[in-house]
Amino acid sequence: MASDSRRVRNGYWFVLAWLVVVCLFAGCAAEAPPHPPRIQRPARVNDLKAIQAGRTLRLRLTLPVLAEDKRRLTKPIEVRFYRDVAPAGMQPPHSFVASKPWISLPPRALSQYTQGSRMIYEDRLSAQAYSRLVGSTLSFVETSLTRSFGGRVRSSDPSNVARIKVLDVSPPIQTLRARQQPEGIDLSWSAPVRSLTGGPLPPIFGYLVYRTSKAASQGPPIQTSEAHYLDRDFQFNRAYRYQVSAVFEFDGTQAESARSLPVEITPRDVFPPPVPSGLTVAYTGRSVELVWKPDPVARLGGYNVYRRQGNQPPERLNSKLLLTPVFTDRTVLRGQHYVYWVTAVSVAGHESGASTPAKIQTKE
Repeated sequence: MASDSRRVRNGYWFVLAWLVVVCLFAGCAAEAPPHPPRIQRPARVNDLKAIQAGRTLRLRLTLPVLAEDKRRLTKPIEVRFYRDVAPAGMQPPHSFVASKPWISLPPRALSQYTQGSRMIYEDRLSAQAYSRLVGSTLSFVETSLTRSFGGRVRSSDPSNVARIKVLDVSPPIQTLRARQQPEGIDLSWSAPVRSLTGGPLPPIFGYLVYRTSKAASQGPPIQTSEAHYLDRDFQFNRAYRYQVSAVFEFDGTQAESARSLPVEITPRDVFPPPVPSGLTVAYTGRSVELVWKPDPVARLGGYNVYRRQGNQPPERLNSKLLLTPVFTDRTVLRGQHYVYWVTAVSVAGHESGASTPAKIQTKE
């Protein structure tokens, strides 16, 4: 009987050990409690801005890339804009009151308005709609949202309020001209005199000059208060494309006209550098030392030094262009009269006129 009891106990432990091994390989461990699904509610937009350019209203913002939990969004977002209109002569409300979306943009439509996380949405008004809105104050708010698998909307908090007063700006400037001058590319145009609706223009605040080239992307526009601009920062044999717009300001609001038609120009190195100035000469007993003011132009190739002795014909003293505004004449003779002058030469080989001559007599 004792042996039978031992066999039963041994069988029991064998079966128990076998079940443990099977559970380890078959995954009989208890399952961890399920994690709740992540709620991807987009973070709030804080940089919404409204800009008027002619009859076009632009809304600029940075789209959220993070959710409120500070983790990156993995769901596509939708964008909704809300708009409130305060007619001319009325103050906009302190709080935003629009409840229905003015524009809804699904994820598939955002690509045409975005570059990276930057978004620009343009509302091109018809002439009739623009005339109705002139003088009105428009307020805009944006929300971003995602949708769960069940279609439930997770919306961000409303963005900052962007306001703009619609001004009656001018049509695009039609008289932009670009001419190459020795000092740079000279841009000029006529100041606008009428508005898009034919009414009086708001005060002109200034102008914006836009420049592009194939070798560089467009930078920020150049501001100028006059109806002309001299572009000194250019390179020869490179094509440049210019546009200009007028900026108006009224009652604390600025608005821009639409840009002019583009004007293209390729500057060539056809002008000589400016005439050198400040030439001085000094006799040391063995040589004549010449010094003059350096020429700051970027296209400078170097300098030439000329000398006339008595009634003899003038001669150039340097065999190669001088790269610095100094020269030592060691070929002078004692007891002679000399006259010196200097010219500047461009990289393309165009030589300037002669500097003011400097006279000297070497002592015996």
